[in-house]
Amino acid sequence: MKLIEKYLVACINLYGYITKDKLIEIYNVQNDKQISEIEKVSNTVLDKNYIHKINNNFVHEALFVNEIIEEHLSRIEGIPYYIPNKEELLKYVDEYYFEETTYYFDLLKHLKENYKLVTRDVTGIASEIREMCTHVFDIEFILEEVEPLGIKPKTKKALIDLTKYISILFENTRMWENNGFTPHEIEEQGFHETLSKEEVLQEFYKFLKENSKEFIKKIPENRPFNIIYKTQFNTKYNESLQNEVNGLLYLITELVDDYLIYIYNLLEIYPLSYTSLVEMMIVYFEGDDYIDVLKCLINAFEISNKKNLSNPVKDFFKEQDNSFYITALNNLGFEYKYMSEFEKSIKVYQKALKYDKFDYLDIKESLLINYQMTGKFDKYAKTFNKIDENSIYKKYIRLLEKCVNAKSIIDEYHRAVERSELVMESLCTDYDLSDQINDDEYKFLQDYYYIFKDNEDVMTKLLETYNSYNSKE
Repeated sequence: MKLIEKYLVACINLYGYITKDKLIEIYNVQNDKQISEIEKVSNTVLDKNYIHKINNNFVHEALFVNEIIEEHLSRIEGIPYYIPNKEELLKYVDEYYFEETTYYFDLLKHLKENYKLVTRDVTGIASEIREMCTHVFDIEFILEEVEPLGIKPKTKKALIDLTKYISILFENTRMWENNGFTPHEIEEQGFHETLSKEEVLQEFYKFLKENSKEFIKKIPENRPFNIIYKTQFNTKYNESLQNEVNGLLYLITELVDDYLIYIYNLLEIYPLSYTSLVEMMIVYFEGDDYIDVLKCLINAFEISNKKNLSNPVKDFFKEQDNSFYITALNNLGFEYKYMSEFEKSIKVYQKALKYDKFDYLDIKESLLINYQMTGKFDKYAKTFNKIDENSIYKKYIRLLEKCVNAKSIIDEYHRAVERSELVMESLCTDYDLSDQINDDEYKFLQDYYYIFKDNEDVMTKLLETYNSYNSKE
């Protein structure tokens, strides 16, 4: 690879987009031998490094394929380029290179000390989080993305701590949208023009009037999202309107304190804005309102993504906003199950699995109790055989079966305890362990706690074994 080609690859990896003139300028500043033109770049170099040439500009395939070049140019307008020294810049020839800052190592240390990661290497997960920080501008989205990787805060404090470490890393990560600067550097140097709260609300009210809405309405007290749900069926997907709503949504949530009423009014104008419904889902998380929000989100996504759903990609969950959809289906399935609406729960869970072939949210586990409670024992058996051998469900259900069959339970007991001591303690003691169990343990106990506790023979055998081992300690 020629030196100028190395500069091109490095700049594309660092900036995502660069003009020919800017590339020549950077090259000449850092090298004695000056150039005025760029000789033909090898197609092999372009293809291997996902670079497209458009007129006299070079762009990374991610911006080109997603047709967001104009949006990117709008974002970087007025921002100078972050240009490290030659040695540092050329490290970016490696597409996986990044500055290993103290903030990255702080996150890595936090993950190692606070999360038991079975299937993933903690360094790999920290690197994935850092990579997401490079291209994703939403902390909540990042938190949702890392949950399937095994990063599941068990308490509110744990969630706050994790958010803090990711937020600090996010603020100190070099980004394409900042021409290589970090958000912290941008804020310090004031390259972006910052809108005030008043300016954002002015844009909001302008948007209302443009869409024949003269004034802002209060959120109805009774089932507000049931109203939105009904209007969705008479609304056609409008990409332009969706983008406008998303832009306002970002500004409102960033700069306006009491933003819920504004988001609700955006939904009245365009009820298919599932990103707005994601924000509402975070706040309305109980009772009928929560179920209504979930149904709205699912319906909005399905109407807006008919093409993608008719021909889903293999790794559906990881593409674009698809995780919002699968998560909403998973949560709705859980709510129906909690209400003993097992048939409804099965239907929703099965829809999620239709698209999420890799089952990132362990939905097969959630289906087991539904199949048992509805007498679908063949489906129960097939599903049980498909779940991971190290699953809490598999270990403790096998233990349950041993207890029912009155056989020796010693081996299964030890396997279950090895997988989760806290589940065993929850079953065999009166201790309140709600602040110690993780999400997997909580989910299992929600499904099977009373299946164990309501069977006197099972609990007699289980307690005998538990007490025999704990009395020896």
